Amino acid sequence: MPAVVFAIILGVLSPRQGWYALEGLAAGLIAVLVYDLVRWTFVGFGWWGDFIPNIGGWLNGTGRPDWLLGYAFRWLGDGGGMGIAFMVAARSLVSRPARRAAVALGIAYGLAIWTCLLITLIVSPEGQTLLFPLTGVTLLLSWLGHVVYGAVLGTVLGLAGTRVRRMPTVAIPA
Repeated sequence: MPAVVFAIILGVLSPRQGWYALEGLAAGLIAVLVYDLVRWTFVGFGWWGDFIPNIGGWLNGTGRPDWLLGYAFRWLGDGGGMGIAFMVAARSLVSRPARRAAVALGIAYGLAIWTCLLITLIVSPEGQTLLFPLTGVTLLLSWLGHVVYGAVLGTVLGLAGTRVRRMPTVAIPA
C-alpha cells in the first residue's frame, strides 16, 4: 500500500510519467489477459497446471489455493506492475518508437521476464515444486506466453500517443 500511495504522489508531481504509468497499467492488464487466455487454453488441455491460485494461498498464509488473491496478485502485481515499468521506461527513453520496433522491444521485455522466471525456477530450492516443473512442454508454453505478453505491451507502446484523425468533411451544396 505505501508503494501505491508513493506512486500516485509521484504521478501527480510528474504528470507526464504519471500518464505513462497509467498507460502501462492498462497495457499490462490487457497483456496479462491475453497471456492468460493462451495459458488457460494450455491448462484446459491438461498441458500445464494452474499454479496461480497457490500463490494466493501463500500470500494469505493458509497454504490453501486462493483464486481471488492469486489472480489479483498476478493481474495487478505481475501484469500491471511489469506493464508500468515497461511503459514508463520505454516512453521516457524512446517516446514513440515505430510500431515494429515497439513490438520487438515489448517481446524482448517479455523474454527478459521469462528469463528471470527460469532463473527463479532453477535457483530456488523448491521453485519447480511450488510453481511448475521445467519440461520441454512447460518451457515452450511459458516462452510463448511471455512472447504474447511482450507483443501486446509493444503493440500498445506503438499505439501510445497516437491520435485518431477525423476524416475531413466535405460540404455538399444543396
